[in-house]
Amino acid sequence: MLKSAAGAAPFKLSGSNLAEPGNDFLIHLTANGCSAYTIRSYALGLAHFLNWVEGASLPLRGMTKQHIGRYVQDFAGTDASTAVPRQARTVNHRLSVLASFFAYLIERDRDNAECTWHGANNPIPGPAAMAQQRGGPVGRDPPPRGRRTEFRRRLPRRVPKCLDPADVEKLISAANSWRDKAILRLLYRTGQRIGDWSAVCGRHGVLGLALANIDFRSRSIVVRLKGARDEHRVPVADDFWPLYEKYLQIERKGRASTMQHGSHCGAARASR
Repeated sequence: MLKSAAGAAPFKLSGSNLAEPGNDFLIHLTANGCSAYTIRSYALGLAHFLNWVEGASLPLRGMTKQHIGRYVQDFAGTDASTAVPRQARTVNHRLSVLASFFAYLIERDRDNAECTWHGANNPIPGPAAMAQQRGGPVGRDPPPRGRRTEFRRRLPRRVPKCLDPADVEKLISAANSWRDKAILRLLYRTGQRIGDWSAVCGRHGVLGLALANIDFRSRSIVVRLKGARDEHRVPVADDFWPLYEKYLQIERKGRASTMQHGSHCGAARASR
């Protein structure tokens, strides 16, 4: 039901009579500058929900809180037919996707009484609906955390796990190339996203670094942030630079780190 597309949005819903409003919403997200990762995540959520609506023979325009409650129960795996229950964060994200979707349809038809969603109420009260009332952009970051809204799960507050430095050193030593050693050291020392570099999702994070983004003189890197956000400069500890030097001298045949080529430290996936 979901496939890559070369049109106004990088992903497109298909194989459903309800795909058209979903695709309109994906185009809307693209026009608002959402990243391909965000659009793909929203498209997957919409595809699952619209397939459920069709399977239950329910009208999309007639969605109520009761219908949403049934869907959330099925999706969260609280019934006996689901072997692995979904995490609270996954359920909350799906609700945010659907709340944004319905808010978009209602806002789109607000000024035209002949349109399908004119005068409709959002069946999912929550961040997207409140953002719509305040005039905020639909499909972007939710407002600051406040009281938990209906259907949303309470997220457990866990202390982040710490890596054992000895295990980190073993992992870096086991890497097969100086490039991979440098990437692992950079991830460990800076805490940046691993990121990506692709035609669909663009480049961001450590895998999106070009050589020109790595500055010997200031001992720092310039990292592009995920989505429609900007970039920032991050200082890097001294133990990264010898690994990077080895990468340049051995695997890049001694090319200078200031060269402006399109090749980059993380061109290949870390798993390669």
